[in-house]
Amino acid sequence: TWADVQLINEIYENKSLSFLKLMGETLPYISFDSKYKIIYMVVTYDQIKRANSSYEEASMLIDYIRGTENSDIAFLFIEGYDNVRIKARSKQTNVSEILNFFDGGGHPTAASAIIYDDDIYKIIELVLYQTKEKIDKIKNERVTINGEEMEYTK
Repeated sequence: TWADVQLINEIYENKSLSFLKLMGETLPYISFDSKYKIIYMVVTYDQIKRANSSYEEASMLIDYIRGTENSDIAFLFIEGYDNVRIKARSKQTNVSEILNFFDGGGHPTAASAIIYDDDIYKIIELVLYQTKEKIDKIKNERVTINGEEMEYTK
């Protein structure tokens, strides 16, 4: 019906100019680790300011990177005045367990955390290290029986 089309347009087509400018500031700097299938984006305080944008608009960027082909986990790191906000989405890996390590949480496929530190690049390194450790642990718990890969349960 017409109302459904209107709702879809509001959700997907109504973007503010500041959001578009923020996309332009951040999209060129997306990083992808093909081994671990992790895609991530960094949004700095200065980028938000230059785009005349906001944390709320910056947080919507996760929806633009999470569906990237050949990725499992998407992270969005948003720099605040004295903190780093992390948003995570995944197709398979439990991101809530990963962000629990940083006192965050959520759902297995959608989680977030706030870390009170002003060094966003140190935080990114820590989160990526923790994520890769978890993925490696999961891979090591898999066993092959009669040519079929299965989860190892203790």
